[in-house]
Amino acid sequence: MLLENHTPTVFSSLSSLSSALYLYSSSPKQGMIALGKAISLLRQQAKQDVNSLSFLARLELMQEAVESSIRLGAVYDADLYQAFFEASDALEQVIYASSLEGDYSEQALFLLDRQRTCWQVLEASLGRRAYSPVCHYYTEFKESSRFPLSKILQSLSQIGEVAFHLDSASSEEELNGIINLKTPQPMAWLQSQYTHLTWRLGVEEESKKTNSVQQITFPAATYSSLFLSSYLPRQEHYYVLDTLAAWIHSNVYQAFAECFSPVNFVGQIEQASRRVPFTDLVHPISFDSPTLSALPIRISGAFWAYFQGEKNDSSSMLSQDKCNALIYLGRDHLSSNVYVVESKHHVFVLDQGDCQGVYPFDPLALYQVDGHENKWCYSYQEGRIAQVVFAATTLDEMSEKSAVLEGGKQVVLISQGGKLYAVVCSKVTVSEAVCGYCDCIGQLAKNIWLTSYGDVFLEPWLMENVSFVNYVAPKRNDIKEATKNGYYQLTVSGVSIWLEASLVQAILPYDVCKKVGEVLVYGIQYFQRFIRGIGDKTVAFSIVIKGLGGFVIDAQTCVWHEKVSIEPCEDIASFIVQKETDFVVTLCSNENNKDYILNTRNVDDFVAFVWPALSLPKE
Repeated sequence: MLLENHTPTVFSSLSSLSSALYLYSSSPKQGMIALGKAISLLRQQAKQDVNSLSFLARLELMQEAVESSIRLGAVYDADLYQAFFEASDALEQVIYASSLEGDYSEQALFLLDRQRTCWQVLEASLGRRAYSPVCHYYTEFKESSRFPLSKILQSLSQIGEVAFHLDSASSEEELNGIINLKTPQPMAWLQSQYTHLTWRLGVEEESKKTNSVQQITFPAATYSSLFLSSYLPRQEHYYVLDTLAAWIHSNVYQAFAECFSPVNFVGQIEQASRRVPFTDLVHPISFDSPTLSALPIRISGAFWAYFQGEKNDSSSMLSQDKCNALIYLGRDHLSSNVYVVESKHHVFVLDQGDCQGVYPFDPLALYQVDGHENKWCYSYQEGRIAQVVFAATTLDEMSEKSAVLEGGKQVVLISQGGKLYAVVCSKVTVSEAVCGYCDCIGQLAKNIWLTSYGDVFLEPWLMENVSFVNYVAPKRNDIKEATKNGYYQLTVSGVSIWLEASLVQAILPYDVCKKVGEVLVYGIQYFQRFIRGIGDKTVAFSIVIKGLGGFVIDAQTCVWHEKVSIEPCEDIASFIVQKETDFVVTLCSNENNKDYILNTRNVDDFVAFVWPALSLPKE
């Protein structure tokens, strides 16, 4: 028996867990404190009555997650609430199963498996270090018999520092004025709990948003490098990260819903409370289309507003992805939790922010789509359907069900571009990482993630139609000031290129370059466009170029010269290239066998010539 003695204390503690979670949704700090007390009592009783190490370990994990949340301000977190709710339900089911005869208690132990989403989320919450900033909100308040001022102030005092400034009093002795509140709780939560009040940011909070981009670029861009650094002692490292993250979170990020004009936007906003950078958003987004839905999407280390037309029938998983527009919001600087997904032949990551859940894989939920022998779907939770993808690719060449089932122990449900996908895998773990950035987004990788332990992971595209990324213009690099003199003479399969030194960002030994698939990673930046020779197996260097969006030349030799010793071809039309893929081209000799030259005058035209879909729009 899992439970030796079914004492009333155990069941009373279980009831206290439910009460505390109910309180958490309306008063996060008080609810979390109550939850901690209930778990503590349950742990004391469990040590006497429970003979399962897994049960005790999960209780300990819940206790640590509660303490971590309280330490960081007990800010309401919907994912954390759901995790605690599912974890409490799992404990309750295990205990009740143990009271039944037979092997029910053994059958219920799968609920304590560490790979279940609720335990993964609780474990991941322990790694959070950044304190949520205390924000100043205010709202106009008009007292009524339905909403007496005393009760409102008493309720708000549970979540922060509150004050009331009287403007006037009516003949019925009802007070009118302004309520000021300082709290770490997010705006979206306030609006959901106090629907009769209209909250606004205080003057000092608004002034933070008006800071120039130059004032906030340095500390924001520093976070990723500091996260990956190992030079500071552990305690000092975490302290500096916490301080910097809190500042960035408060000054550089805002709720996604705040990116839109409250007057000139008509449409649906998904993940409205998700915090996104806003530094590159000059004006609030305006759209007038009730059929449009907007959601945040992270691509190439930056957040974008992704707009989708009227949604297709959710029962048809084979409908085409349709993107109407992408609007750049800003680079993502802070670390995030990601799911490290392992299958038989691949290891990659998925953004936890897009995750809808991790479940044990059920072969019976997998079925083939009628009329599409190579397409599979996964049915879960009362008929919801997700299209199955496997190891970063759709099942275009896997018509046998056995190919899908092989090694399948878990399924990750991911929303990408407004569409739901099921990723079948053998193992899922949680890791904290920062997102690398690439000035030119593309189809090789949705994102590249780097951990503080030196791991580099690729986040793949799951969407079948990502051709829209080819039409997003990369930002122009600032290479007006030449900081290096001379030229590098490169040899690419016998073809010589004279490369102005001021264009070169880095010269890397080819054999030791850090690569993930076809993507080259340099620091926290990565590149996915390449110029190579024909069948070249003697490459010695990878030259990273600062040109439009950045690209890489794989060369056999690289020799610096003070000046160009011959007269090379500067006319872009004379360059002979062959396209291997959308992001890899082969350089060939021209008709006169003359050397090529790339300099600050022609590099943008060269990129537009080689990758025309990625050229900058005309001003």
